[in-house]
Amino acid sequence: MNAAVIDSSLSYRDMLEEDVLEVFRIESLAYDFPWTKEVFLDCLSAGYTCKLFCIQNVIEGYIILSFSQTDCHILNFCIAPHQQGCGYGKDMLQFAYDVAQQQGARIMYLEVRPTNAAALTLYETQGFKRIAIRKNYYPDDEGREDAFVLACEIPSTA
Repeated sequence: MNAAVIDSSLSYRDMLEEDVLEVFRIESLAYDFPWTKEVFLDCLSAGYTCKLFCIQNVIEGYIILSFSQTDCHILNFCIAPHQQGCGYGKDMLQFAYDVAQQQGARIMYLEVRPTNAAALTLYETQGFKRIAIRKNYYPDDEGREDAFVLACEIPSTA
């Protein structure tokens, strides 16, 4: 994983139930097929690691991580559209990587649409490799779209 953007105006905090409306607003702006508010609430109640990315204390993105034994799965990763292309994706991925390493994860997974060239480029330049394809994973205007499954190894801190 490459070094993250360093900026004192950037911060992370736990997502709370009262943040879900703003998170859903960002999700709806960023994706044609957004998660519902209920899905975000389910992630919170399931105990997933739900973190907000803030710039000057304003929510500008979020990441949801699921852990199982030595695996970390990025379930949702989003930056507000008006902040995309500014380098914050690298910072958020580094944050997720650090959290995963602290939790003892040895590998991080995620899915990405093959048509999402910007996200795919970000992930691959940050050390993720394509390991599989999930057929008909994402909804799209013509039915379903496949997903690339990507993985990144996380070295042990021990």
